[in-house]
Amino acid sequence: MNDCFEDAVDVEACFCAHCNRVAGGEALRYLRTHHDSEQLRDSFGSGNRVVIIGAGWIGLESAAAARAAGSSVTVIDSAELPLLAVLGPEMGEVYAKLHRDNGVDLLGHYMAPLAYAQMQVVAQAVEATGEFNDASLAAYARGATFHTVMGAIKFGTNGEWAEPRVFQVQFREISGHDAGQFRNGSRQIVVSPPALASGTLSYPYAEALS
Repeated sequence: MNDCFEDAVDVEACFCAHCNRVAGGEALRYLRTHHDSEQLRDSFGSGNRVVIIGAGWIGLESAAAARAAGSSVTVIDSAELPLLAVLGPEMGEVYAKLHRDNGVDLLGHYMAPLAYAQMQVVAQAVEATGEFNDASLAAYARGATFHTVMGAIKFGTNGEWAEPRVFQVQFREISGHDAGQFRNGSRQIVVSPPALASGTLSYPYAEALS
């Protein structure tokens, strides 16, 4: 989440502990002290657009306060539901509905397929070696191809994927301020790795915005 999705969303206020600037926006706000909370309050208001990173307790409280002040709010989280790890899916649905009903746009992506694939790698290594010894499993993993829900996976000499599948994505043709346009992937063009690319890199980036 470099630069809080620079150019992906028209950010005016973003709450994040992992970066220190927002390109194209006025302010990045942290929430650590009483003074920070006053700055957050002052950044809320009718017509302001707010992006919050993290759907935990503080993120959701900030979202509610921003909406009450008239701001347009998007909450981005790594899970598919707010507070999922703390309260579970049933209560997560309750909080998701509550915030959506009050105009908060929740964007989340759950990591279950990748986690399942990781356990498939472990299971297949155990089945092949008949052992639980770490050294034996690691030695087997260096030369084997694993068939998982993420596709066939083979590891390189340093433990990396032999064929990289970490996507490099360019956001394009962003229209207005509707976060819904990012839901179906039509604005996110995969430019690398080449075998999985859905398009080529548009440069300079300004040409990709229209």
